[in-house]
Amino acid sequence: MNVNLGGDFAPVMICYVLATFVLTAVVHVMFTVGVWTATSGRRTELVPPWVWIAATLLGGPLVAAAYWVVHLSSIARPPVGGPHQEVRTYDSADGRPAI
Repeated sequence: MNVNLGGDFAPVMICYVLATFVLTAVVHVMFTVGVWTATSGRRTELVPPWVWIAATLLGGPLVAAAYWVVHLSSIARPPVGGPHQEVRTYDSADGRPAI
């Protein structure tokens, strides 16, 4: 049996790959907008807000899930020494460490 995948199947494959690329880009942008709105006006842990936003644009749902675990989930780490212990956070306005 001789199967020619280059003939009639090529346009279908091109459309499939293009649709997958567009759908992936849309999902990444949607998660990036979600992290961007979540970081606006809030302090972030580990890195400045712009790093979370850029990482989510590149990494998509996996990085957005990491952001959620670190900042918004019920297992997010509370300050070790109580509410008055100084924890290194970043101000979303300028990206510099908050004092």
